[in-house]
Amino acid sequence: MNVEGIEEHLREFKIETYAKYNVVSVGEANGVGADQAVDWVDEDNGLFNMIFQFEGTNLWEKTLGTLDGKII
Repeated sequence: MNVEGIEEHLREFKIETYAKYNVVSVGEANGVGADQAVDWVDEDNGLFNMIFQFEGTNLWEKTLGTLDGKII
């Protein structure tokens, strides 16, 4: 689901906005694999201080209103 060229856009956004301040940045990184995460959160050149993504939870494969647990 990651959009081609998004890194360039986010890098420009960082430089023009929050990189100027002492803040913590968090980004949702849908489509960013573990092998790419270092490019997104690298201390010197990363796009954010931390990222999260929901792909490991398989949220998109769930049916609305269903649970995987047993009801006791």
